[in-house]
Amino acid sequence: MEKDKIILENQRFFCVTFGLIAVVDPNFKDAVFVSFNEPVQYGAEAGGYIRIDCTKVKQACSQKSFAAEVRNEIFERVGAQVPAKITGELADEAEVVIDDYKFIFRISQYERDRRHNYALVEASDLAGLPENERLGRIMELQVTVPAILGDIA
Repeated sequence: MEKDKIILENQRFFCVTFGLIAVVDPNFKDAVFVSFNEPVQYGAEAGGYIRIDCTKVKQACSQKSFAAEVRNEIFERVGAQVPAKITGELADEAEVVIDDYKFIFRISQYERDRRHNYALVEASDLAGLPENERLGRIMELQVTVPAILGDIA
């Protein structure tokens, strides 16, 4: 699979999938609330998953104050900044800081289609895949509070 195609599809996943989920899907916010206590996996219907881990936030603030930030649309603000923050050789990373929170995104794996039994693939193995195959993305999202905890990410 061509590198340019992977980069374009990664950018699309960051901008469209995460951007829309953060704004319109209340189930995403529910998953974020749960991830305060334990990491969760959120299914993004547009082709992949987001593994959310906000457990480090509880070392710096209460669940109630974090929930207030989520209700006050912090993820909408993050989604608006993500397109300008995408980095990495395959456009597979982004880091956004808003207020005291740091949001670290990383596409860690790719998921093949049903015909290939949804096998997980590492970035290093993408070159051997057919051009016409659609891949899902497995995105890791870690939220920390570096100003209070020190930059532990």
